[in-house]
Amino acid sequence: MYKFGSLALVALMGTTAQADVIQLGVNTDVAQTFFYNGPTPNEAYTHPNEVTDYPFFQQYVESVYEAGLWTESELNLSLDYAPQEITSFGRLEAIWTFDDVALAQDLTGYTDQDGTVIGSYDLNSTFQITTQLGDKDSTVSNGVNVLAVNNMDVGDGQMLDVIGIQALLPPTNPDEDNFGVLLMLSGGSNWFEDAATSGEKLDLTTLERAAVMYELQHFEDRADDYVLYSVEINGEVGRDQMKYRNFGAADGSSEDAPLLPEVIESNEDGAPSFSFDLSDVDTDSQMVFIDPEIAVGYTYTLDGGKEISAIQAPTLAAVDDADGYLVTLPNGTTFRIQPGEIKVLDAPVTSFTLSDIDPLLGLDPLDQTTFVLGMQLSGQGDAFLTQTAIVIDTDTPAVPLPAGIVLLASGVAGLGFARRLRKAA
Repeated sequence: MYKFGSLALVALMGTTAQADVIQLGVNTDVAQTFFYNGPTPNEAYTHPNEVTDYPFFQQYVESVYEAGLWTESELNLSLDYAPQEITSFGRLEAIWTFDDVALAQDLTGYTDQDGTVIGSYDLNSTFQITTQLGDKDSTVSNGVNVLAVNNMDVGDGQMLDVIGIQALLPPTNPDEDNFGVLLMLSGGSNWFEDAATSGEKLDLTTLERAAVMYELQHFEDRADDYVLYSVEINGEVGRDQMKYRNFGAADGSSEDAPLLPEVIESNEDGAPSFSFDLSDVDTDSQMVFIDPEIAVGYTYTLDGGKEISAIQAPTLAAVDDADGYLVTLPNGTTFRIQPGEIKVLDAPVTSFTLSDIDPLLGLDPLDQTTFVLGMQLSGQGDAFLTQTAIVIDTDTPAVPLPAGIVLLASGVAGLGFARRLRKAA
């Protein structure tokens, strides 16, 4: 069994059944498997004029490289080497954001082995896959489903209570089905029963097992429902590869409950950009905290009638960067702001840049929970804030999975669960 966080984190959870915004982050090695379902690629066909051809080999080659896991030189496919199942290794960085109110109910009745949707939430989650080549593919979810299975049969006579957090990914190709990145969690065979007996919300900070699963299917003919190839990604998640954050109401009232972005996009350089609606923030009195994804700095731009009149840097408890940060205003004025310090601006602004975040902190640009900044607004009207990350390239090669890895839900049981979850979306 492993436990995430500290006594402070557990205290933050509380014991009441109010709805809390939860984020679960994973940074783990994964196996990436390509399955080709088309005609046999090295099957020869001899024409009446006795010319031998391999009509399906080129389609097979194009499918393999379209999956984006390898270059042509890496695999060196040929008629003698045309495997219909190929496995590589990569890395998944992911954040699932959801409302945990569904976990406050009695979950012991959800015995459907295919999983039952117990909550759906329109909250942003972010994902990045690093392939064996070092290429990165980032995306943002357009919602999250929370699912439950009581006493799921995971093989070898083992029964586990399982929660699935499934991020619903937007379609990127009309010929593809993207079934979302699924985080499977289990606190053991009596996890649901113990929570029901205690009357408390299901505790996600104490787990016995965790795993990630993902599947993409590419259709050659949607009318016939014919899948030409598919890609599956899965991996076990260890204690050091996962983090848990509870943001309470996430209403921007404090560092512990920052507003989260409503829209996440990428700018032309590929850096993440975040949008917040601050229109309802009280002017001149309320410091509102937001939590964007950053790396070594970021820029803020405020549209609407309101302006930024004060800035509060994160405390050392939130971000361990003792020498503070550099703030640059639109007129070129610069000043340093120390951890936790509130700086009232001589004149309100609609944009500024904060930089000099220590790169040794390794703040992940895809992580919405690594940096909390407070700001006070003045003036009247709407307020729509856009923040764009300033990132540095710290690419490292993907690391192969250890030999003999065993998934939480392996074999037929795991695949059946995942496929049922996507149908429920």
